[in-house]
Amino acid sequence: MLGHKSLSRRAVLLAAGFVALRGQLGEARGDEGLAYVETTLQARTGQYAKNIGTLQTGGYRVVGDGGGGTWRRSDRPDGSSFTDATGQAWVLSDPVVSPKQVGGFGDGRSDDTSAIQAVVDLCRPVDLGGQENVWLLIANQDSPFTYGNTLSPCHFAVSIPRPGLRLSGSGATVRFRGYRPADVIEVNYAFLARKTADENALGPVAVDGLRFEFDGSGVGRNLRSFHIVGSKDVKISNCSFQGLPKRAGSTITLQNCSNIHMYNLSFKDVTQGMNFSYVNNVVVDNIIFDNFVEAIDFDRVAINVNISNVFFKNGGQCLDFSSIEDVSVSAVSAEKVGNIVKLNYKPTTPPTYEEYLAGVMKPGRPTVGGRILIRNVRGVEAGSGRFPAFDIGFSRSGPYGNWPAVPEIKLIDVRLTKSGWTRIREGVGISLEDWRLTDVTGTDSRFGAAIHASGSDPKGPGALSIALRNIVVEGVEGDAILVERPASLSVEGLHVSRFGAGRPNSAGLRVIGGAQAGFQIKPNAVVGSGVPEEQASLVVVE
Repeated sequence: MLGHKSLSRRAVLLAAGFVALRGQLGEARGDEGLAYVETTLQARTGQYAKNIGTLQTGGYRVVGDGGGGTWRRSDRPDGSSFTDATGQAWVLSDPVVSPKQVGGFGDGRSDDTSAIQAVVDLCRPVDLGGQENVWLLIANQDSPFTYGNTLSPCHFAVSIPRPGLRLSGSGATVRFRGYRPADVIEVNYAFLARKTADENALGPVAVDGLRFEFDGSGVGRNLRSFHIVGSKDVKISNCSFQGLPKRAGSTITLQNCSNIHMYNLSFKDVTQGMNFSYVNNVVVDNIIFDNFVEAIDFDRVAINVNISNVFFKNGGQCLDFSSIEDVSVSAVSAEKVGNIVKLNYKPTTPPTYEEYLAGVMKPGRPTVGGRILIRNVRGVEAGSGRFPAFDIGFSRSGPYGNWPAVPEIKLIDVRLTKSGWTRIREGVGISLEDWRLTDVTGTDSRFGAAIHASGSDPKGPGALSIALRNIVVEGVEGDAILVERPASLSVEGLHVSRFGAGRPNSAGLRVIGGAQAGFQIKPNAVVGSGVPEEQASLVVVE
C-alpha cells in the first residue's frame, strides 16, 4: 500500500494548481479523507487507506492536460468511474465535467465518441473547453428507429439521456463524421434522443458556445447535429455550424418540444439548418445562413413562433412553414436565394405527435395553420422562375380533396430588388401592405406578373380574400399584379411603372373572374404607366 504522509488542508486546496506542484508529489498523500495523485491513470494503480474517501488528480495522462478532477469512493460505479488496484470504484464528483477527465483527447484526430458519451451520461453540465479543443464524434451506433416515416436507417454518435443535455464551451469544436453501409441512404446524428410521445421525457437541453463541423468528405451523406424529442426547455445559443469541405450537415431536429430558444447561431456550407415538428413556443433570433440548401423548416405543426433578425445568403429555401399558426416574423434579409418564404400545409399531417409516431399519415383532418405576420423583409436577387420569392398558400389540385384555405396572412413592409415574383394560392384574410418591388426578374409563365394571387372557388373552401395597400411595382415583363377568382378584393395605393416590357397589352392590375360584388377598387387606386404606354392598361377586369 502506498504511504500517506500528512498534508495540510491548504496544501490540498493548492493542489488545484497542479502544474506548480508537478514533480514534488510523486505519490498519494492524504489528510482528513483526501489524497492527491498526479494523474488518473496513476490513480488506477494505487491502493488507498479506508479513511481516504476522495482523490484529486492533476491530469488524466499527465499533469495539466485538462483531465484532472475530483473522484469519490463509491459502491455504485458509472460511466465515468475507474477501479483502483484493490477493485474499489471511484466516480467523478465534479459538478461540471469534461471528456478529458474520462480519457478524451480533443485533438481532432482521436475518436472521442465514448468519452463524450460517458460524461453526457452523468447528466451534469459538460464543458468542452476553448478553441484549442477539437472533439471527434463518429456515428458508429444504429438508431432504434428509421428516419421520419421512411425506411432509411439512422445512425448516431452520442445518445441523449433522459434527464437532458447540457453542453457548453468557449469556442471548442465538435467535428462529426457519419456512417454509411454500402448502397444505403442513411441519416447520421451527432446527438440523438429517442422518439417519445411524452412531451417532458427528455428534460432541459442547453447548448452554448460551440463550433460544429460536418465532415462531408468521409462516409455518411446526411449529417445532422441534434435529434431532440420530448423537452419543455430547449436553448441552443452562440454556436456555429460548418460543412467541410463542401455543403454538409447540419440539421437541428426538434420534435414534440416546447419553450425553444435559438439565438446567435451561424450556418455556413450546410444542407439544412433547423427542422421543427410538433413544437410550441419557439423563439428564433439573430441567425445567419451562408451557402445552404434549406435553412429553417417548420415541417409539421408549430404554434406560437417568433422569428427575428435572420440573414440568408447564397442559398435555396429560407423559411418553410407547414401547418404553422400564431407566427410573427420580422427583420429578414435575403440575398441570392430561392424562396424567402414558402407557406402551406401538408394534407397528410396528423394533428398530434402521437398519431405521427403511429404512422397515421393518410389525408383526413388537415392541420392548416394561420394567423401569420411577416414584416420588414429585404431581398436582393431572391427567387426566380418557378421559385417565387414568396410562395403563400396551398394548391388543392392534388388528390387530397377540398381542404380549407390558409387564413389570416399579413405581409407588411417588403422590399425586393431584382427578385422573383410572389405567388399566393387560396387564402382568407390575406393582406399585402407597404411593398416595393423593383426590377422583378423571375415571373410566372402565364401573365408574367410580379404578384399573382389566385383562388379556386369564390364560394368554397378554396376562396381567396385579399387586400393590397400601398404597393409599388417598378419594372416587370407582364402584369404588375394579377388576381384570379377572388371572393373579395380590396385595392388602395397601387403605384406601377415599367410593367409590360416583355408582353404587350399588360395591366397594372388585372382581375380575372371572382365575385365582383366583393371588389373594392377605388378610383385612382392604381396609378402609373406601362411599357409601351399605349398598349398597357392600368386596370383590367375580365
